Parts: sequence; C-alpha cells; structure tokens
Amino acid sequence: MNPYLRASLICLIVCALCVVVWLQGCSQGIMGACRHDSTLAIAIAGEKWPVRVVVGDRQGALHSQAQAWIDGKWEWLVIKNGAVYQTAKDDTFKEQSYYIPWVWFGMVMNYMVKENRPPGW
Repeated sequence: MNPYLRASLICLIVCALCVVVWLQGCSQGIMGACRHDSTLAIAIAGEKWPVRVVVGDRQGALHSQAQAWIDGKWEWLVIKNGAVYQTAKDDTFKEQSYYIPWVWFGMVMNYMVKENRPPGW
C-alpha cells in the first residue's frame, strides 16, 4: 500500500474517533454545560408552560436541569439536537434548590458562571 495513502487513512480514522469521542463524551449536553442547557430549555419551554431550574448534586458535582409544569406536574426537560424534550428523572441527581427564570437569568447564572457554585454553597 502506498505510504501516503496509509498515512491518510490513519489520519482519517484518528479524526473520526476523535469526533465520536467528542460527541459521546459530552455528558453535560449539546452546549457543553448543564447550566447552558437549563437556560435554553427554560427559554424555549417557558413560552408554553411555567418553568423553573433545579440545582443540586449529581455524583458529587454541581448540576442543574430545567423543569416545566405540564399537565399538573413538574416534568424534567432535556436538550437534544437543539430541541427540548421531556425526560425521566435522573436518579443520581439530588435536588437542592429551585429557581424561577427571572432569578436564574439575573442572579444565579452570573454567579455560577463566575464562581461555579450557587449562592450559599
């Protein structure tokens, strides 16, 4: 086999593996951080339902996730491919505080982006 062709194939395989790992390895969602996904979810779902952001602990790390009041109960929201979907509760997530959108946008997001922790932690 031509050495240039072999090197090209190896580079292609390595690049393809990097893309797969990058797409699968982002446990925080499409935007890279759970707080970004939560913000997008409440911005989209908030046009139709009352929404809030839940902040708590997931496997020893700070985590946030959006919820919407749908059919008389709080449903968990997730972002997939830029769209908002309902999802089941993550059993590893321990809820600690709830924020309405205005508080989330105004105070909590600014603090969490800078300090990576909510007020009182």
